[in-house]
Amino acid sequence: MRRFLFLLAVLSFMGGSAHAYTRSTIMRQGFSPDGRYHLLITFITDSQDDSSLSSEVQITDVRRNTVVYHKGAGFYPEYRRGRSSAAELSRLLAIVNTNERAVLARYSLQKPVQGQLLFKVTLDGNDTRQFEASAQKTPFGLLSLTSLPPKLGCPSRQNRAEVRGFVLTLGSRVLQRDARLPASRECTLGYDLETAWRYKNSLAVMVRVFSEGYDEGWNVVPLVVTAQLK
Repeated sequence: MRRFLFLLAVLSFMGGSAHAYTRSTIMRQGFSPDGRYHLLITFITDSQDDSSLSSEVQITDVRRNTVVYHKGAGFYPEYRRGRSSAAELSRLLAIVNTNERAVLARYSLQKPVQGQLLFKVTLDGNDTRQFEASAQKTPFGLLSLTSLPPKLGCPSRQNRAEVRGFVLTLGSRVLQRDARLPASRECTLGYDLETAWRYKNSLAVMVRVFSEGYDEGWNVVPLVVTAQLK
């Protein structure tokens, strides 16, 4: 029942806006039984193309906070935004699991352990906030996300070329500080905390990355920061 309700919530999140944007929705996340690796499976929709959906699979080495596997797992032309059922999305997730079964087995992620939910924030993808800072209390200290001062650098924007990195801290410990932006975030305007999960001494923090879409919409995708709790 909880799985069914979760998928219905995903369907609601994907629907309904006049703005043009892309959304990346978390469909599965979890840790390997030993806590060494973290799995994230997302489905991506485009508001201008209701006829297709694609997916991404990412595996992160928790201790090193380094992506060890990333793959766009293909498109599903039979998908129809707003008309697909929870059962249909569950079927598409099963397809991804089947296609990636060898990789999932390599990292012991066939049945990822979800872990303990530390917090969850509902984000509005069309929010016009200034993305200065956000924080959440956890049993392990205050988790704080701060956007770095904007710099020029987005090659695809002539009128709005400022981009930002971020610093994520847990108490006095720095989990990630951007020294430079990767190509995947070269046009990022801001960040926000969404959720965090803990399993054994492993931590996975989901940071939402906001970049400018078309017609005032926001492109919103998740970024995972991992660490081992001391």
